[in-house]
Order: sequence, then C-alpha cells, then structure tokens
Amino acid sequence: MSERYAFTAWDYGADAQLRPVPYVYVGDCAQGWEITRAGAPYLTLGAGYVAVASRFCGICATDLQREHLPFALPQVTGHELVGEFAGRAVAVEINASHWHRGVDCSGCWWCQHGFANHCPQRLTLGIDRLPGGFAPWVLAPRRALHELPATLSPELAILVEPLAAALRATQLSPPQAGRRVAVLGCGRLGLLLIAALAWQRRTRGLDFSICALLHRPGGDVLPRLLGADQVGLSSEATGGAFDLVYETSGSAQGFLQALRLARQAIHVKSTSGQGVAGLANLTRLVINEYQLAARPPTSTDAPG
Repeated sequence: MSERYAFTAWDYGADAQLRPVPYVYVGDCAQGWEITRAGAPYLTLGAGYVAVASRFCGICATDLQREHLPFALPQVTGHELVGEFAGRAVAVEINASHWHRGVDCSGCWWCQHGFANHCPQRLTLGIDRLPGGFAPWVLAPRRALHELPATLSPELAILVEPLAAALRATQLSPPQAGRRVAVLGCGRLGLLLIAALAWQRRTRGLDFSICALLHRPGGDVLPRLLGADQVGLSSEATGGAFDLVYETSGSAQGFLQALRLARQAIHVKSTSGQGVAGLANLTRLVINEYQLAARPPTSTDAPG
C-alpha cells in the first residue's frame, strides 16, 4: 500500500526569500515516489527511498548562499539532518545514488567502483532537487541512514554530516609527515577540520603541524582545544608559508588568501558559488572534491 505525506514547507527561491508551499509525497520504497509541489508534479523518484521524519537540521554556508549555486530553485533546503525512522534517531547522508538507494548499479561505473558520492545521476538532499531537512518529511535513500546512539544529543548529532565532510577532506588531501598544514577560516567547518586533522595525526602517527588561521582577532581557544598547534591571523601569514591549506571560509577573499599561502596544494571545502580569480565559481571544485596543486617547475621555467 502506498504511503502519503502532505505538509507545508518553506521553499528557498532564486531571490533568496522563503515562501510556504504545500508538498505531497505519494509512493513507497519498492515502487518509487511522486512528489507534487503546490498541486503540480515536481519530481518522480525511483525505488529505494524511505520517508524520514525531520527532527533537527543544521544551517551551513551552502544553505545561506543557495541562490548562487548552479542548482534549480525553488527548493526545500537543509542537509545537516537528524531524523527519525522506524522509531530510531538517524543521521542522513546527502547523496542519493544508485548504491545509496540499494538498486541495480550495473549501469553506473561510479557506484560500482566505490565512488557513489560522485554518481552523475545522483540527487542531493536539500541541494539538488531532492527536498531537504527544512521540511517535516524527507525522502532519503535507504542505505543513507545511520542510527545514532542514544547518548548523542540531536543538537550535537547535526554535526555528523559536516564532520564527515571534514574527515573526507583529510582522506582525499592527507597531510604528510613534517609538513605545515593550515585551516583557513575557523567557523564550524574549520573547527571540525582541525579536529579531523588532529585525529588523523594521532591515529596515523604522523608529525605535521596544524595552524588555524582566523580572519579577525580573537577566538583562538576552540582551535587549540581541538588540536591546532598555532593560531594566527590569515592577513599576517607569510606567502607560501604552508604546504597544504584547507579553505573553509567560503568567501572569494578566503580563496585568494589560500592561493597566496599554499606552497603545494589547496583543498577548498566551502564556496559562495560566486566568481573569483577568473573562475566562474568554485562549486564543482568543492562538490567533486578536487585538490588544487601547484604546477611543478619545468626546465623551461626561469630560475628563481
């Protein structure tokens, strides 16, 4: 028997305004779902999605800059989600790929080879078409649910998704022993990245330094508690002072500072979606988790 969920949610529009809009989900995990918005067809989903009650949802820079990102609007945003499914508290992964839905992956090289987070046919909760956590209900891939321990409060559990993103950055751009590493921008994501780097250093037994770079004075206590060895101002750091820079500010100025400070590589973890340094925007760089690496010198380069 099909399930039905009717509710009103706040759509985020291209003008960065929120408006209440009625939504209806009809379907089930086996057969798929039809989503209507304001009485008109909005989205057809295949099999592999389950209805999850949204209980808590964090707000990140992506949500605040949503109108600049290259995905269709209006949409219900929110992806740092703690929900309830079958009476259990769950954290929800944001990518709805073939693998996460638990359907046939034979036609998708990405899902077959362990790159489901980059499946070209995926939807993304609260970012790309799939209604997000600022609705009372979300349709989430059945493999994207992770039960949370009872000892973890929901207010803390909304950090599971951004912490996972921070850990992923340290896996894709791992610091090497003896290197100087900087985290540029010490908001919530930057602080989580510092914690992830400290964990990597401890578990891998590596000796690299972690420097937290602030955009304004003050706020050095939390970076040090989470594992930073030094805390300083980004404006005062010497050009080329760091081997690897993780840029988490999401601002054009932060990206330009990262270019100045990094000697070997930059890993961009947040973007405003706007143009900078001749690039139309950095969204794909962030989504596809690319690392910007310095070009090695060649025999044709002038000395010095």
